[in-house]
Amino acid sequence: MEHRLGRLQQVILSLLWEEEMYGLEIQRDVCVYGYKVTSGQLYPALKRLEDNQCITSFEATRVGANRKYYSITEKGKVYLMENVLDQIKIIEILAAKKLSKALLESECLTIEEGDTVVGFSDMWFKDVTHHISNSVGSNGSYIIATGDERESSLLSEWINHEGLEDRIKALKTEPNSVQIRPQSVDLVLVLFRMHLEGSSWILSEANKILRDDGRVLIYDLLDIEQDFRSILYGEILPRHSRMGVKMDEIYGVIERNQFEIIDEATWRGLLFMTLGKKR
Repeated sequence: MEHRLGRLQQVILSLLWEEEMYGLEIQRDVCVYGYKVTSGQLYPALKRLEDNQCITSFEATRVGANRKYYSITEKGKVYLMENVLDQIKIIEILAAKKLSKALLESECLTIEEGDTVVGFSDMWFKDVTHHISNSVGSNGSYIIATGDERESSLLSEWINHEGLEDRIKALKTEPNSVQIRPQSVDLVLVLFRMHLEGSSWILSEANKILRDDGRVLIYDLLDIEQDFRSILYGEILPRHSRMGVKMDEIYGVIERNQFEIIDEATWRGLLFMTLGKKR
């Protein structure tokens, strides 16, 4: 069985996540959530899931009748989460297009021709990448720092395809460090990374590689205190452990890494922050 699940299979596994249910009960709940399904569609889907060890079943007597109950397995949870993460990737692609537009329209991404820019990002902001490559010109450079070998390879392929290898390169970072000459960078761009757990090393590295008069631009979502989505993500999607950056925490990270805030603004749940080295 491929890890990719059909919509009905995903809904069934979601319903069974923390509950044992029998067939008719599953069918009713599937319909409640807006997915019309017949018995002829439901039971083959249940059988496929059971054959592939995503669910188990057992017979039980309830109110004088024997019923077959289903429950999700650990394998089923893994398969479902892989499909959820695939869907989140689609959302991230759509969000990257919207957020790239917002960043460029904000006019806070000012770059001089000949600048050296290092970007830390968990998503690929193609429009931002094109903007930076055009702004730095043939004498500047844009280094995209990534901790993932596959992402680095894919970015390198795209850069070569676009003919931008003279001014952009993808650099795979070592654990919590980036191999760039000290005090050689004009701008460090941090896109949607500071809200992730264990992200404080980015500002530590930025302090090392940034020129004394260089800048750090942080662009991120703002945290919504006790937001249910953050709680949910923390429980089932640890990598997406919260929705946005917590301001009290980021102020502490900024202070510890000897930066000062040059400019700070929020807009529609987004944070724009420019940092400079303390004099």
